[in-house]
Amino acid sequence: MARVNMLLVTIALLVSCLVLPTHSLKKRTARVPEIKANYLEAWKEYNEMRRRELDGSGSGSGSGEEEQDARIASSTTTSSSTSTSSSASTATTTTTSSSATTATTTTTRDLSPLFFHVSQEKGSDSYFGTELYPFKTISRCVKKMNKTVYEGRSSVCIVQEGVYNEHVVVPGGGPNITRIIRAAPGHKVQISGVDTLHFSSILKKQGCVSTISLQNQPELADASQLFFNNEVMIPARWPNLDISKKFEAYFERDSWEKVNTGSVIGKIYDDKIGGLGFSLNGALATLNIAHQFYTWTRPVENHTAGGNSFEYFSGNLEGLAGYSGPNLHSGQIKRIESQNQFFLSGKREFLDSAGEWFVDQEKLELYIWTPTCSTPTPGSIRMKARDWAISNTENPFAHKPECFDEEEDEEVSRFAVGGNCTHLNPNKFSTKPTGEGAVILQDIDIFGAAVSMEQCDGCGLWNVNIKYPSYMREIPEERTCINGAEIGNYVNGIGGMFINMSIMYTNNIGIKFFGSNHTIDMSEIGWVGSLGSLDFIPIKAQANHFKLLRTEVHHFGNAGINIRNPNIARTKSHKYCPMPAEMRSVLVAYCDIHHGGLVSEDNAGLYTGGWESAETVWHHNTIHDHGDICARFDDQARNVTAYNNIIYNCGRHGFMVKGDGHHVHNNIIFNTSEEALDLALPLCTDPYKADKNQYPLTVQNKHSLVYDNTFVSGASGIGISPGWCDEQPGVLSQTRAANSFVSLDVIQSLASTSEITASVGAITDLPFPEVVTLPTATIAPKTTCHRVRGHRVVTRCNQDIL
Repeated sequence: MARVNMLLVTIALLVSCLVLPTHSLKKRTARVPEIKANYLEAWKEYNEMRRRELDGSGSGSGSGEEEQDARIASSTTTSSSTSTSSSASTATTTTTSSSATTATTTTTRDLSPLFFHVSQEKGSDSYFGTELYPFKTISRCVKKMNKTVYEGRSSVCIVQEGVYNEHVVVPGGGPNITRIIRAAPGHKVQISGVDTLHFSSILKKQGCVSTISLQNQPELADASQLFFNNEVMIPARWPNLDISKKFEAYFERDSWEKVNTGSVIGKIYDDKIGGLGFSLNGALATLNIAHQFYTWTRPVENHTAGGNSFEYFSGNLEGLAGYSGPNLHSGQIKRIESQNQFFLSGKREFLDSAGEWFVDQEKLELYIWTPTCSTPTPGSIRMKARDWAISNTENPFAHKPECFDEEEDEEVSRFAVGGNCTHLNPNKFSTKPTGEGAVILQDIDIFGAAVSMEQCDGCGLWNVNIKYPSYMREIPEERTCINGAEIGNYVNGIGGMFINMSIMYTNNIGIKFFGSNHTIDMSEIGWVGSLGSLDFIPIKAQANHFKLLRTEVHHFGNAGINIRNPNIARTKSHKYCPMPAEMRSVLVAYCDIHHGGLVSEDNAGLYTGGWESAETVWHHNTIHDHGDICARFDDQARNVTAYNNIIYNCGRHGFMVKGDGHHVHNNIIFNTSEEALDLALPLCTDPYKADKNQYPLTVQNKHSLVYDNTFVSGASGIGISPGWCDEQPGVLSQTRAANSFVSLDVIQSLASTSEITASVGAITDLPFPEVVTLPTATIAPKTTCHRVRGHRVVTRCNQDIL
């Protein structure tokens, strides 16, 4: 009964205790307060200007661009005692005459923010951009805003209602310059990456398949997505998807075909493909094989009509997967044998189901089977025409992962194809201010295009909804040089603010961050990563001082959240485990993470691992209904803290704790898989992984503390266990004694799972307290600790982490 009371107290504390300990905040590099101040000042100026325009008094009454330019360059020479208003900046210059006399003058320049306007309905790009004479396009408005940058002035582009089919390029500005693109109050604004397909009639209709010419719009022949009556359609593929389920159909396990026994890396056996009746050569195979959490694409080779096998270029898949042999059914990991899966696309013959479409690029013809077999009408079809809605450059592919130099790190370069590895170098992305001004998008929807903010300090998305940002047919591979750069939402800079943002419906990445001091708050990211690869997850970051707060992350194919700190570089020059980089922190708090791991296996809803995980904190999150492990500290994780989280309905373990130096306390874990563990706490040597380039330990969790957690066990009653390691009874008995174990029958007699979920789910609606900087990791004196090199173990770490 005492333990039941403890459970009730724990739940009560979890719901009500939201006050963090008070610590002094360390100095941040982000300019968020400054940006907000500029923004508020800008709106004061705008309201005053608009009042003058409506009254017909003063400047700004539609006198034109010349007047705006005059305001930019206006200056008044006064004596040095001249006072300046709060909305102006004073610059003092000194001139010396030939007679050695010195005169001091004060030049007052108006640096208050400028406002420009856009109206698709009544605007023209030849107008001046005032409210009475607005521009027609956002791009023209941005061009005008860029002119103010050289004068040291921030600016706001106010956009009236409409769908704007354009790629808005906002080049880097100067320091302390903020440019805001926002919808006019009460107006619905959308930046779209799709264009309407213009046709007067179809060429022909055979059965339910209509043929439409693309001769007048050949640029749409390479479109990756098509929308019919504003609903997404499916590129022709096999196995088919159920179009009635729309984009959600991509996340169902039966949308993939399982390989037959005998399949090996480079060759797939499957009896069903023999019944398709045509050669698959030239089709694109999307392969979630050889390793359970990565997916690749390869052209199909060496298939004959009626045959039950096909081949593909295997390249470096064996090395990437870490397998010592090529057999996909080797029995090394039996749980994963059934996970080798694939689907096929890229051939006209696959178009045999409602909702599918295909483009013949040679004939410039579109074939489409509408959901109800209806004939498309003019204006009913829109196709993806632009990858980007807003970016800093015309071709924002700078987030192509940088290559390690082969001399610098041979361990990584051994995975290269063609001698040029594109493995991510975390030190390539600086955490120092870039000197570029902030770009903020506010109150705007984005459809069918992504956002790229490179080298951008203080950038942000405020109340921005992004749907269908990107769709990839071929998968760029971070660890090889195949298929080029990925397309997706991307941020690199300092102090980004992403408030009330939503990102929905993409088969690849939700959003990726580099830099430092970024914050995501009160946002939603869902239906992301249907390709099932660990590279394509809702939130991925290599960033310091990162905060993810009060955000819902749901329905994703692989892991949900993977945020890591850039740390000391791991190169062959290190003979010892290095000290972690100073001033490190990552915070994930008050988030709801659910319905993940829908496509692949061996993943986690909330994930971190490796040397970069040090000083990560997770608290007051709910992680539930995940297909695999709900929360996970992965191989060689260091110094991670997790408390007051609720974890339940997990397909495998509730919580996996690898590595050392962790604090895991005051969490509630229940309803995990009967064949798995509530909390897996390995106490043995770090497992050898051929594809890792880190610092494995001789003993895991030697210094980790696991206490005051509540485990609600099912029939197996496992609770804490070392997992695959040999038990160390003394250590485990002490750990078990520091936690509470309650049977599922007892907890069900107190309240149903839904009632518990409802009570603790309210935490995401509560105010969030001020966030403090976390302490720096403390590491004991260095001891001998060589890396794992190549396929051999030199010496394992025996370093102490306090």
